[in-house]
Amino acid sequence: MPPDADPLAALALSSPGSHGILFAFLLFVIPTGAGIPAGVLLGHRIGLTAASMSGLYVGSGLLRAALFEPAFRWAERRRHAGGWVGRWRDAGQALLARHPMLNRALHGAWAPLVVSYNLDPMAGRVAAAAVGMGWMRGWSLALIADFAYFVSTAVPTLWLQRIFGNEWLSLLLFIALSMAVPMLWRAARKVAHS
Repeated sequence: MPPDADPLAALALSSPGSHGILFAFLLFVIPTGAGIPAGVLLGHRIGLTAASMSGLYVGSGLLRAALFEPAFRWAERRRHAGGWVGRWRDAGQALLARHPMLNRALHGAWAPLVVSYNLDPMAGRVAAAAVGMGWMRGWSLALIADFAYFVSTAVPTLWLQRIFGNEWLSLLLFIALSMAVPMLWRAARKVAHS
C-alpha cells in the first residue's frame, strides 16, 4: 500500500518526534478498545520502545483518572437525588441481582480489577466505590488492571504486525479475534455443559 493511501503511515511520517508521541498518547486516552492497538502500532512505527509506550499508557490512565474523578464525585453526591444517576444505580443493582455469580465476583478487591480489565478504569473506579473503597485504592487497582489489559492487547498486536507486516491487517485481525474468541469460548462452554 503506498504511504499516501495508508493514514497511519501518513500520520507517522507527518508527525515525527513529539507530535507522533502526542498522537499515540491521544489514541491511548480514547476510551475504546481500538485506541490501544492503533496507539501501539503508531508508537512502534515512530520508534517508541515498549517501556516508552507503557509510560505513555500509564500517563493516559492518570489523565483519565484526573478528568473522571471530579465528575464521579459530583455524580456520587447526586445519587440520592434521583434522576439519571439514580436510574443507573438501580439498573446496576438489577443486573447484579439477576447474575449471582457476577455479584459474588464483584465484591472486595476483585471488583475494580474485574471491571477495569473488562471495561475501562473509570468503570473500575465506580465498582471500587460500590464496594466501599476510597479513591486512592480504587484508582490504584483499576489502573493496575487497565495496564494488564494494555499489555494483553499490545503484545498480540505487535506479534500480529510482525507476522503479517501490515499494520491495518494486524489491527483488523486483533479486533476480529478479540470479538470472536470470547464468543467461541462461550459456545464451547455451552456445548460442554449440555
